[in-house]
Amino acid sequence: MPDIEARTFTGTESVALRFRSATATIVFNTLNLTLHEVRVDGKPVKDVATDNDAQLTTVTAPSALAAGLHTLTVSYSGHIESQPQGLFVQPYTKSAGGEGLMLSTQMESTDARRMFPCWDEPALRATLQLTATVPTEWSTVGNMQNTRKFGSLPDGDRIALLDDQWALVHSGDASLQSYLALAGAMGSDLDTRAWEQIVDALGTIEYDERGSQGHEAFTVYARSIVKPVTDRLGWDAKPGETSNTQQLRGTLIADLGTWGDPQILAEARRRFSRFVGDRSAISPDDQVMILSIVGLYADEATFEQLHTLAKQAQDAAERRRFYMALATVRDATLAQQAAQIALEREIPAQAVVLRLEMVFALRNEHPDLAWSVLSANAQTLFSSLGHLEPLFMAQYVPRYRWNSLPLE
Repeated sequence: MPDIEARTFTGTESVALRFRSATATIVFNTLNLTLHEVRVDGKPVKDVATDNDAQLTTVTAPSALAAGLHTLTVSYSGHIESQPQGLFVQPYTKSAGGEGLMLSTQMESTDARRMFPCWDEPALRATLQLTATVPTEWSTVGNMQNTRKFGSLPDGDRIALLDDQWALVHSGDASLQSYLALAGAMGSDLDTRAWEQIVDALGTIEYDERGSQGHEAFTVYARSIVKPVTDRLGWDAKPGETSNTQQLRGTLIADLGTWGDPQILAEARRRFSRFVGDRSAISPDDQVMILSIVGLYADEATFEQLHTLAKQAQDAAERRRFYMALATVRDATLAQQAAQIALEREIPAQAVVLRLEMVFALRNEHPDLAWSVLSANAQTLFSSLGHLEPLFMAQYVPRYRWNSLPLE
């Protein structure tokens, strides 16, 4: 129940739990909530310890609870946020003029814990029923029905709605949650253009979240949106597939790899291991996708394998695939090696543009290193572009300088 004047709310919750083994502790997510009347199976608990820094609450029962079904009940209170996170208040203009106050929710990707105790894991979905008690003169509006309708729209309408909603998020006129709700409603649909828009947006958010406390949680959530359609597509092309579908498969698998999906990483490494011994094991069309994943998570041994393949490459396209995989590496020490390789003579004179491409690729994981190498070797790197040198200097140098700056 919200108290908009006091900027507070209260609530009660009942959760059915199935214990796989006996335990005396229950751990779940909370943030800035105060818990009261915590009971398990109707009996008071021994202790309730909340850690807002860890965003966790640990409930300890008087003794170990047996495996099987149990019920956790909680009363709680919290404060209404002024920013779009959890339950928050925002002003709006009334149709008859004047300003009113509106309560809204922003749960994605891990802000539900600000509104009620929960297991706030974006990749794990639970069935829930939410009841809100509000003053009689208030109206309540939900977006779940609109989200369900989104899935039945024609392809063109869905694309337009996704584009419009993402633009509204960018301008600050809509919450990120409103866009993510649409993206999550795509399921395993194979609308290529819609997925291109979605993974581009998710990739933008993931990049912006790097270095933040919420980055890992967001990558889990992003994977949960993309995984159903990727599972439907699989790794290998099927008879009669269009080139758009094949391209979509490569994009989705590469993004899941970037976001650390364990199954994708394992399969990419397995296929690369076969490829090292049999160059026909991966088709040229799939090599960029797999090599980018393997290169990103490369250890020293894998990095050296890629480097050897690059030096042994027989044609320019093959050479570029291997050297670019080296430049995607996430390990900081190996990235330094990739930067040095980009400047060395082992790259043929006729492939001098490849040096610049490798430095550009380093920016994805190591923007400060990319800027350092670019600024120290700009004349050498850009001179190969001839009359296009001024254009590239004006277009890329400011962007790389900006991305190399710390967030704070």
